[in-house]
Amino acid sequence: MGTQTTKPRGGDTTYHYYACNRRRQLRKMCECTQRALSAVEVEERVWRFVSELLTDPEKVRTGMNRLIEGELSERSGDPERETEAWTKKILECNRLRSAYQDQQAAGLMTLDELGCKLGELDSTLRLASAELGRLRERRERVEELERDRDAVIESYAGMLPDALDALSGEERRMLYGMLRLETTPTPEGLELTGALSTSGPRSTAT
Repeated sequence: MGTQTTKPRGGDTTYHYYACNRRRQLRKMCECTQRALSAVEVEERVWRFVSELLTDPEKVRTGMNRLIEGELSERSGDPERETEAWTKKILECNRLRSAYQDQQAAGLMTLDELGCKLGELDSTLRLASAELGRLRERRERVEELERDRDAVIESYAGMLPDALDALSGEERRMLYGMLRLETTPTPEGLELTGALSTSGPRSTAT
């Protein structure tokens, strides 16, 4: 969904809505039946849901820890051992490259044979580098989640309702990002995914 604005002809007030971008482009050809939602109404409902849960620091901690555990469980195995194994693979490839080149220089291997061997090493190096990159990105996501968890608990969780309501729109958007909140309209209300949930990764704000 995206944001849209309307302003009645002759009026001074601008109204903001969340609406399906595909439905706006394709009109009747689009299969989406979701009606446009008032941005003010959506934001009020989401903030009411979030601010109520923020008064309980333990729920915030539990929700953020669940996101961290989900990130860690995306792939089986020990990330540190995997990182060590792929690093060793790269070092071994570099050692073999030098050895193959020495053999060719000594006349023990033809240029075609060298090219074939180096091609195999290049394939292994690309795979190892890609795996190390994925492991590094996962570690960075986990570290960022841990920093955001600590920052939310220290700065927001447990605040009095009046203090939470005094947060600016920009502060609230930053908080939503730290909590990894995403909102999807459903027939029952607004479905939220992210850290704040009472029974799992999804909750409904009505």
